[in-house]
Amino acid sequence: MRITERTRLRVSRFLKAAGPLLLLAPAAWVQAQWAPSQPVEIIVGFSPGGGTDRTVRKINRIFQEKNLLANAVVVNKPGGAGSVGWAYLDQHAGNAHYIALATLTLLTNNITGRSKYNYTDFTPLAQLFTESVAVAVQPDSPIKDWKDLVARMKNDPASVTLGSSNRAGAAPLTFAMAIKAAGVDPTKMKLVVFNSAGEAMTAGLGGHVDVVVITSETVKLQLMGKKTRVLAISAAKRPASGAFATVPTLTEQGVNVVFGSWRLILGAKGMTQAQTAYWESLFAKLAASEDWKQELDNYDASNEYMNSADTRRFLDAQYAQLKEVLTELGLAK
Repeated sequence: MRITERTRLRVSRFLKAAGPLLLLAPAAWVQAQWAPSQPVEIIVGFSPGGGTDRTVRKINRIFQEKNLLANAVVVNKPGGAGSVGWAYLDQHAGNAHYIALATLTLLTNNITGRSKYNYTDFTPLAQLFTESVAVAVQPDSPIKDWKDLVARMKNDPASVTLGSSNRAGAAPLTFAMAIKAAGVDPTKMKLVVFNSAGEAMTAGLGGHVDVVVITSETVKLQLMGKKTRVLAISAAKRPASGAFATVPTLTEQGVNVVFGSWRLILGAKGMTQAQTAYWESLFAKLAASEDWKQELDNYDASNEYMNSADTRRFLDAQYAQLKEVLTELGLAK
């Protein structure tokens, strides 16, 4: 077949125009195929046995059992209210073999000056779930319900002793938002801070505090055993079944506050788009698995998977909201 000069010119022009794209194509293909090439470390900034540690180990167990990620280990880096773990992740910039489970304390520790690390120092990968906050009293408490609690605190905020853990944690901050929305000055509430959620619950069961403000998982067994009454939960809607199915939400009782203790995954700073996409896909598969859904049912937590971009927007909004609340409470630095 005879190739004319006109054809040669057309081919030449095409190759000249497409050249840069053709050179980029192999690189794009390689990036799209990124996967771990060494053991993955899932970092927990707290000691073994705590809530964050248990969650990570459940995630890793599902990864192993469902052949989603075969070679991963949980690495505990406790200390500094989680800062030791964040410092460790920060040492691996650009390395997608290191990821960590983050809680709301990453933001509050930064706002209150307890840690220099913030979510902007890392790569958001996926939002996973939110555990609601419960407001609980003894079964025979004279505080009849949420409205009764608000009425008492409106009359004298310090007349009700509240028990919780971590003054800047999800539970007391959710409660502060709720009573403010109900017309009570949150700066005047009488809060007793215990070393752990379990200690706060024990104090409530023993009558050492009037009300316990705590995450739903901590109070669940006591509620099932009728050792406590729960006045409200901070979820968007109450569960269809289970221990909290008969407990009204704050919104049902006229308080437009939906908040809680969330869990999400961050990677080191400087990860590529392909690396981020790999982890987005993996956690999307986790969120869709029946094993994970069952775990969240056990937590009475809501499955709230978000991809990297949506998680970043979520964190932007959360930081602004938490800074406003902590500033009002006099806890921001």
